[in-house]
Amino acid sequence: MDCPICLNQSCGANACDVYVPANDNFKSDKRVVVVPHASQLLTKSCYARLAVATANLGLSRQGIIDWMHDRLYQEDVDIRFRDGTPYIIGDEDVYDAFNHDESFRWLSDFIASASKQPMQKPHHTLERRLRLLSLAFCIAKPKVARHFLR
Repeated sequence: MDCPICLNQSCGANACDVYVPANDNFKSDKRVVVVPHASQLLTKSCYARLAVATANLGLSRQGIIDWMHDRLYQEDVDIRFRDGTPYIIGDEDVYDAFNHDESFRWLSDFIASASKQPMQKPHHTLERRLRLLSLAFCIAKPKVARHFLR
């Protein structure tokens, strides 16, 4: 099975661990995307690279949220944890991750941080935001996601 993040056969990257079913109980025509682990997301390098990738989208704060929604709720993608458990994204999960801050002000600071290296690793409270944002990249731009999830 090809890696759902970088699309290479057995690329060897830690971020590209793929759920491979032990039997034929799991059949899907959908592309499988693996949820990044917190140990990958909560690093200075991942945070900085994800900020650069987000800034390069060239979208407004609301535009980024709309882009995330469009990617995360695609019908042709199956999002799973490494053990094969489905990762279900609820209707309000993106808004919950941003604490229902309708202005999404955090995104402005996040994009502004793209021009400098973070001084410390991201706080664990940012994990949900970073996870959903990185999943959107894994779905829409897997070759870009490969670089910040290594």
